[in-house]
Amino acid sequence: MWSAIAEALKIFLEKHLIPTVISFVVAIVVLLKLPEEYWMIEKIGKTMFFILVLSVSFLVIQFIVFVYHNIQEKRISSYRKQINNIQAQNEEKENMDKLIGFINNLPPEERQMIVEFIQSGNTPKTYSGYRLRNPGSIFNTKAIVSIKNKDGSTSYKLHDDFYAVIKKIYEDKGRITYFD
Repeated sequence: MWSAIAEALKIFLEKHLIPTVISFVVAIVVLLKLPEEYWMIEKIGKTMFFILVLSVSFLVIQFIVFVYHNIQEKRISSYRKQINNIQAQNEEKENMDKLIGFINNLPPEERQMIVEFIQSGNTPKTYSGYRLRNPGSIFNTKAIVSIKNKDGSTSYKLHDDFYAVIKKIYEDKGRITYFD
């Protein structure tokens, strides 16, 4: 039984050595500063009063440590959140720059077509017949959705995700390229 108590005490002191030592010091100082005739010492005795002061000071110290760690954790969490927001903004800007670079390399008529899609709210446009597409054309990407009509014509519109991003760029900058 004593070995179990000693083991529990060892584990306790490993985790709470500093608060325990401070509590002992506080309890001794309080016991030395108070007169022998203090009403609580007379009622419960010196040993019980010492244990009471030791316990209360230990709890106060633990509470202060708890509050300190919570404040630190919130500060760290806030800092991480700021870092993540900055990284997300940088990544979004980088992706938008790549997209604008892609659009810069498109033929002028395709850039104009994208602007028309933005201005019309991404209403499908119908083109009849076969359209010749160069390798760098937007028609060779997933940014354009093509729909075959019953009359043999093809309607085109921007993919919803692409439309949302390019519309945001257009609204923010007033253009979809670097140079227009």
